[in-house]
Amino acid sequence: MNRFITEIYILPYALPLVITAGISCFILYYAFQRRHIMGAGPLICMSFSVILWAICTAISMYQTDLETLIFISNLQSLASAVIAPSWMIFAMRYTQHDKWVTRTILGLLCIEPVPLMSLS
Repeated sequence: MNRFITEIYILPYALPLVITAGISCFILYYAFQRRHIMGAGPLICMSFSVILWAICTAISMYQTDLETLIFISNLQSLASAVIAPSWMIFAMRYTQHDKWVTRTILGLLCIEPVPLMSLS
């Protein structure tokens, strides 16, 4: 009985996450069909990360097992750490600033996710 009451209260919070994942699935499909266009690669990576993050967050609302929550939390951290650098790379490629996408810049963009992943 408590499980049913809990699900009713969580549904309004999980519904936007499921809608977000659905929209990101459409974006992922659209970008994958046009992966030869400038910026499609980072957009695919970012869309996949948003899908993973949204689905894991929605699933974590319904989980009560501690081991499952820890696993899902680790997936959420990984997905959220990938979104910011891939968004920046997408913006640089889409605006045709490819000269800024170098190994040095990519390395600097990967510095931010390391502390985020180590804290989770």
